Amino acid sequence: MLLRQLCQSDGLSQSALIERLGVEPPTVTKALGRLEKAGLVVRRRDPNDARVSRVYRSGTSCPAGCRVKAAPWMHG
Repeated sequence: MLLRQLCQSDGLSQSALIERLGVEPPTVTKALGRLEKAGLVVRRRDPNDARVSRVYRSGTSCPAGCRVKAAPWMHG
């Protein structure tokens, strides 16, 4: 779901991802750490606000991430 959000809007802040996914901050932080370690995303400081961390897809993550569909149980 996280990669899917980034495919739709690359460069989201971690706060925006948390809000869009409706999960707790540690959940996104841990998921981003795993995705970053796998080379699928990179985190960068916002050039206009050093307090904000933005998340970007790596060059290889979008094609797979954009094909990811939400599990039926996630639609509420």
